[in-house]
Amino acid sequence: MLLDLAGDAGVAAVADGYGERVRVVTAAGPAGAAPAAPLVRPDGCTAWAVDADGDRERALRELAGALTRWFGSPGAAGS
Repeated sequence: MLLDLAGDAGVAAVADGYGERVRVVTAAGPAGAAPAAPLVRPDGCTAWAVDADGDRERALRELAGALTRWFGSPGAAGS
């Protein structure tokens, strides 16, 4: 599950190609919520996270890398 606590449409866009493998949940977190977008594995451990006050473009690139590392290529069924 990928939690988008910052309301950043880019987070959901990066995860879009993973279909049912990654569920994106957008929720209103408190102002300056940290982490702003944690990626939580099925066992409840955080696989990746980013703070809201960092470089957005870099964070989205890192998210794409984390998603690929944990869930395979976007659009790849059964990964």
